[in-house]
Amino acid sequence: MPHIVKKQLISLTIDASLDGFHIQEMVSRHYWSAVVPMLEKAFDSLGGGDEVVTIDRLEVDLGIFLEKNIRQENWTATLPAKLEEVLTRLLRSGRHDTKVTINAPQTNVFDQWVYYMERGYRPWNATGKMADDDIAVLETLAIDFGRVHQLRRLLLAEPRVLARIVALHPASFLLQLVEVILAGKQEALPAAVDEGIIILQYIASRRKEAGPGEPELRRTLWMEALRQAALIAEERRTSGLLPQLLPAILKGQLADLSIPRRIRVKLPVTGEWVQKAAKAEKQAREEQQKLAQREVDKLEKESRPKKDRSGTDNGPIGSNKQPKPGSIHPPNQPKDRESDLPPSALKPPDPVLTEEGIFVVNAGIVLLHPFLTTLFDRLGWLENKQFKTPQYRERALYGLHYLVTGLQQAEEAELVMPKVLCAYPIEQPVNPDIQLTNEEIAEADDLLTAAIQRWEILKNSSHTALREGFLQRPGKLSQKNGSWYLQVERMSYDMLLDYLPWNLSMILLPWMKDIFRVEWR
Repeated sequence: MPHIVKKQLISLTIDASLDGFHIQEMVSRHYWSAVVPMLEKAFDSLGGGDEVVTIDRLEVDLGIFLEKNIRQENWTATLPAKLEEVLTRLLRSGRHDTKVTINAPQTNVFDQWVYYMERGYRPWNATGKMADDDIAVLETLAIDFGRVHQLRRLLLAEPRVLARIVALHPASFLLQLVEVILAGKQEALPAAVDEGIIILQYIASRRKEAGPGEPELRRTLWMEALRQAALIAEERRTSGLLPQLLPAILKGQLADLSIPRRIRVKLPVTGEWVQKAAKAEKQAREEQQKLAQREVDKLEKESRPKKDRSGTDNGPIGSNKQPKPGSIHPPNQPKDRESDLPPSALKPPDPVLTEEGIFVVNAGIVLLHPFLTTLFDRLGWLENKQFKTPQYRERALYGLHYLVTGLQQAEEAELVMPKVLCAYPIEQPVNPDIQLTNEEIAEADDLLTAAIQRWEILKNSSHTALREGFLQRPGKLSQKNGSWYLQVERMSYDMLLDYLPWNLSMILLPWMKDIFRVEWR
């Protein structure tokens, strides 16, 4: 079974007369050859694969030993017994100790999945691809009501979580997620989503607007389906999801919506509900207009001058407090607030928590930083060295991913480094439907060729050699004093970086606010 250790620390206190550097080398060599196998054996003995044990901190004191013990590599002779003692004590404390958590594998996967959906990157101890997580997520939700409640609250409070779940998962998963939240089958939901696209496209055509494309409309409808499902479950409504889905999307537009027969015949699932909702909205509008008119009439009547018996005009003092004609708000009464929006939609995202850092798979993309401004400018994505639109910035994310991997499709967790280099909010979801054009791919290939030519030590290396040797390099990304800091995993052939003809330690692209610091060699 796999064991993941985030950080290991060996603390030695030695006499000043000893050769500290040599002792450090011997300890390090012995750690990898002897201590790691001991740790694996001890962790294997904890049990089978039916539990995931997470230990926040594991500390073992080996006591005092002599320098000869280090030279003879027997300074860890007591480690197995001490490890067993410490682990037994920790596991006995079990769920009562905050240093130890014990979960089923599916529950552990679910918690990592939620972490990803909230932030846009995976936790340091995640393994495998997100596609492998879907079954475990659904299995956990099927038996753990507490985590169902957690998910519902996230869907209602965090628009980014809602958008990311829809963007990163197929319709089959989204349907099962809705069914788990509502604890019931929703077999007609996919058809309702398809019909919603038909209606929204009809409305856009009637207004002679281009409107969003089908993929974006589909995401919008699935987001609303999940949101409505969470609302129904949280508020324990008795009404079903399907009658509310399209009316929620079309709220405020239904009263004026007249659907021709050629469209209605394509709406066997939702047509009746849309018509009923349109009728109800029209009636509500008429009632609101009547109430507003009565309010206006009342205010006008109260504002007319009155005369007492002596004929003196006793009109209201302070005419500046009288309402304007047609106003339905009494004097000094504020208008209603937009209370429907969740708090997270009304304020900027919280700063990224960076104490533990983000482990990235394509840290080597920083090598290409001198060429990026020219590339983006040639592709027409920049104006005055700034991205013209958010859409061009998103295209740049996929462009950088192609430079590193040669692939166009990317899981969002693979776009962390491109987000930083493009000054894209790291927790903001990305459009999953972007496809690079042939021209954009050709320009990216030309960039790789130019980088190899300028880095003369590489001579005639291929794009694949550059990618696999340097660009596809693991690293750790963190923030220090508001600036990004990258530590790149080192390899034996990194001596070639000594011949790099441009600076790599500090990066500041025109659209970046702060210097990006890199530690590589």
